[in-house]
Amino acid sequence: MKRKDKMLCFCVGFIFLLCLNLRNEKSNLLMTSFTNSEGTNQSHGLGHNKSCKKVKKIGYLRTHKCASSTIQNIIMRHAFNNNLNVVLPDDEEKDFYSEDKFNRNMLADSLWERAGMDFQIFCLHARWDQKEISSLLGEGAVYFTVIRNPLEQFRSIWEYTETLGINNTPFKDFIQDIIKGDYSKAFIRNHMLFDFGLDVKEMDNSTLVQLKINEIEKNFDLILLFERFDESLILLKEALCLETSDIVYLKLNERFKPKTNLSNEAIKSLEKFLAQDIQMYNYFQQKFAKKVEEFGKERMRREIEKLHAENEIFKEKCGARRIIMKYLYAHNKTGIKSYLETSSTEDICKLLVLENDRLENYAREVQFKRINSKLLFQDNYP
Repeated sequence: MKRKDKMLCFCVGFIFLLCLNLRNEKSNLLMTSFTNSEGTNQSHGLGHNKSCKKVKKIGYLRTHKCASSTIQNIIMRHAFNNNLNVVLPDDEEKDFYSEDKFNRNMLADSLWERAGMDFQIFCLHARWDQKEISSLLGEGAVYFTVIRNPLEQFRSIWEYTETLGINNTPFKDFIQDIIKGDYSKAFIRNHMLFDFGLDVKEMDNSTLVQLKINEIEKNFDLILLFERFDESLILLKEALCLETSDIVYLKLNERFKPKTNLSNEAIKSLEKFLAQDIQMYNYFQQKFAKKVEEFGKERMRREIEKLHAENEIFKEKCGARRIIMKYLYAHNKTGIKSYLETSSTEDICKLLVLENDRLENYAREVQFKRINSKLLFQDNYP
């Protein structure tokens, strides 16, 4: 072969390889773009920097008076947006919360069971049983909850039941009783540990309390703090690989009754009364502080600023207003309820103002529509 021909072949071959390489790089770039557009975000995890996908299986222990209405709204919106099924009664008159821990039999004979529904989300008030709940959600679920200063949580629960008209003892009167060592009017001690599954009779057993704290640490991926709510939401966003728009919120079920002031003597008496919840809270408070530190102070500041900006956008867009109403409870007692209302026709605004019963009823409607055709087929062709 002549030298000119050799040179020509070499040039043609080089150009071919160059074009092939450019084509592969373009293909990789398009694949990366496609992957990111399909719900894959960057910097997933607490302090990590890698790609991730939105978590589709979530177990949330909804502890009482720990911003649970707001958190439930976020998790439910995630469920609606991703066609996920939520564990809930098929009848609004039914409830999972009782002295008994949650078990799968609570769903027995439900429409969900008849339709063979699989569940991905648990986010209702219920006493926690890890084995039962994980058997429903299956592998790969992320488990989290929110805890609160036990004194403030107990006060909030007590005054909330007063507001509803179902508790006749003013908080200040109850405080006088426990200062005297009289716990007879207390409907529950250590409400958070009770929600985690520790029985009332076990509360004064220091060994069982510590075992429960160890169990919580083992089973839950995140224990968040009410007092550091925005930081908690950012850590949750990272753990679930969500966008900031996924965690925007309006304040739901907000307190509108002034706090009862407590004397030093009352505080000490309450600390004794709630000693086990305080032990648990203090332990996870320290763990939370370490997680925030690992996340990075400056990074956290930027994330919170972004969240606040998004919240303001939706607050203005939705124009939500709080409705306060009186109603008659049992035996002609007067209680007070409040809820948010929006005049916006946007779906996100309609969802943002829903809480508790209204939100769960909407979730039931969504799931009834999913299983309707399947149930009709079963009824017609048994």
